[in-house]
Amino acid sequence: MKLSHGEIDGMDVAKAVRRVILGDPETVRDRVMVPARSLWRRAWTRRGIDITSSMTTKSCLVVAPHPDDETLGCAVAILRKRAAGTPVTVVIVSDGSRGEPATLPPAELIEMRKVETRRACVLLDVGESDVLFLGFPDAELTD
Repeated sequence: MKLSHGEIDGMDVAKAVRRVILGDPETVRDRVMVPARSLWRRAWTRRGIDITSSMTTKSCLVVAPHPDDETLGCAVAILRKRAAGTPVTVVIVSDGSRGEPATLPPAELIEMRKVETRRACVLLDVGESDVLFLGFPDAELTD
């Protein structure tokens, strides 16, 4: 028997001990870990609650920092709520004067972004009276 640090007859000692104590690693995984993971998954699945249907019927307030953020960030949620007949109000906080295209004068850009927001909200089935513009100067809000 050849002895060297950490090996017995060319076999890693840790591996040899695991084989003696636990058996073949593949068998241990199949015999212990797979059922354990399955049990864990079942426990969390039973604990989880699907709130989609109950949330669909509750009114919704979408607060968007800039014009078009309501569409980019919440369009699917807005569509689902409106499809269920739920009221949705969209509030745009800033005026969007520092957005693209930067070649337009700020007053024109503000008006253009308001028009685009109203059009997008119509496509999302949000009424014009449910879209509010607070008009704070873009990029100038602080604490």
